[in-house]
Amino acid sequence: MKQLRVALALIALGLVGSGCGKVADKATEKLTEKACEDGQRGENCDVDISEVGTSVNTDDGESSAGATTDYPDGYPDYLKIDGVAPEFASKDSIGGSATFSVAVVEDDATVEDLVGTLRSQLEDAGCTSTIDDTSPGSAVVEYACDAGTAGIIAGDTGGSASLTISFIER
Repeated sequence: MKQLRVALALIALGLVGSGCGKVADKATEKLTEKACEDGQRGENCDVDISEVGTSVNTDDGESSAGATTDYPDGYPDYLKIDGVAPEFASKDSIGGSATFSVAVVEDDATVEDLVGTLRSQLEDAGCTSTIDDTSPGSAVVEYACDAGTAGIIAGDTGGSASLTISFIER
């Protein structure tokens, strides 16, 4: 389900970027909603497309991408980086728990700085490191927290740092 929502959000975002205008945006929203509902066996699906991004909301989750993307509802505060908004965010709720995925890219930042900030916040929240594979310009870390498991994959990309942060609730 998550892959379909992500694909639909990215397709809709690509159409937004093509500059088709408001009429085309509304048509794209309706077509994307129909494809989502058909692909999810009738699941309710709401697509919102604007000049700065797109979001897809279904009965069991949400995905968004673009300049106005924010952290999803319920996303742990200790996995947020002050002043850094996600490029992509999703939340899937299955069986009463949620799985979050967030991608951030920060110009003029390093992996060491951003991952260091998250490590401090995770440890202050009482989380314990379970995986730490760090080298200059890249990192793969995992933390066990009371509320779930946090994973971070990070790499330097020519003057900016790119992170994918996941959190799986218990």
